[in-house]
Amino acid sequence: MLLKELKVTHNKELQCEWNLKDCTFDKINLIVGENATGKSRIISVIKALSDLFSKFDNLRFSDKFDYHVEFEDDKNRKIIYELNYENNKVNCETLQIDKKYYLQRDPSGKGKIRAEALPEDSSSKIKRKLKNFEKGRDIEFEIDKNKISLNAKRDKVQHPFLELLYNWGNDLRFFSFGTFLGKDQVEHFNIYSSNDFKVENMSKDYNNVLKVFRKGFGDYKDDFVNSIKKDMKKINYKLEDIVIDKLTNGFPKGIDIAGIVIKESGLNCQIEQISISQGMFRALSLIIQLNYLKFASNLKKPSNCVLIDDIGEGLDYGRSSSLVNLLINYAKTTNIQLIMTTNDRFIMNNVPLEYWSIIKREGNTSKIYNYRNSNKIFDDFKYTGLNNFDFFSSKYYSKKIFQKG
Repeated sequence: MLLKELKVTHNKELQCEWNLKDCTFDKINLIVGENATGKSRIISVIKALSDLFSKFDNLRFSDKFDYHVEFEDDKNRKIIYELNYENNKVNCETLQIDKKYYLQRDPSGKGKIRAEALPEDSSSKIKRKLKNFEKGRDIEFEIDKNKISLNAKRDKVQHPFLELLYNWGNDLRFFSFGTFLGKDQVEHFNIYSSNDFKVENMSKDYNNVLKVFRKGFGDYKDDFVNSIKKDMKKINYKLEDIVIDKLTNGFPKGIDIAGIVIKESGLNCQIEQISISQGMFRALSLIIQLNYLKFASNLKKPSNCVLIDDIGEGLDYGRSSSLVNLLINYAKTTNIQLIMTTNDRFIMNNVPLEYWSIIKREGNTSKIYNYRNSNKIFDDFKYTGLNNFDFFSSKYYSKKIFQKG
């Protein structure tokens, strides 16, 4: 399932109000813009939505939020979810599929939801269709005001359509490339079993790389390691070996600490996790985690969204460009939807404009302009002979696009 559009109003009519408009997505997306325009904020909002969809929890924020989210599933159906809440209580929640309401709920906690079938008969174990009313009839419900219906009413038999949003949220992966990405995370050498770790545990924590690598090697052996080495070579990091071993640098004797250890081609010594350069480790961490998803067949699912904030941060031009090309190829050859942010000129020059979404902030509103809503301007720029970064740095987009108002 692909995320297609996102509209947000945060803290409406307050001094800190923020609006996001015209934010549409395709399978491959690169959000570019100046600092403080809202790039990372968009990523944060998408991640927050995934948490709302996949965690059965009370609303925890007193802020005012209005969400309008559109998806397209593998059957090309248009799915629209809307949520308005403030002071930890839902004011309105709706779900539409191809313009038909499947869920409607008001501030009292009361609402209607479409029921598809009765559950199995407990005695005969035979599935029965609805007998007293036609399939798909709405039924009434009432839940706590501080819970969203999407979680509280999950039922694979009666309301299978809710699983679409739950799975999207649960399968989403978020990586903040400008952070350590697990470089500062180690573990005791002998206490961890790869059988204790499940792929679901990595969905929200991009620092899980050590556990992911151990699990991947435990399940897929040398094939897993060789695939990582192949991808690292594509970004000009030539590794002869990647293992988990005891770390010796920086730890007292007698304490067995495990971490990732690599051996680069042309070097006789091994390099322990804490001594790997930050840029190299970020790339390695991302590649390890994406390879695990690939080997675990998660990327074959119809709903996999991968968010990467500040892609390429800390890498040189050649490697950042090669890494982005590698990620784009992942998106092209799997069912992954890729959403990245950057303000790095090297990456902008290397990513085709058709994947760009330019963000511009005007007061309390961030607007997105991309090939889907401004294709003529994007096409015209191709004939200027300038590189992609000039489209951004010369304010060509501002003079041409944003005069539209």
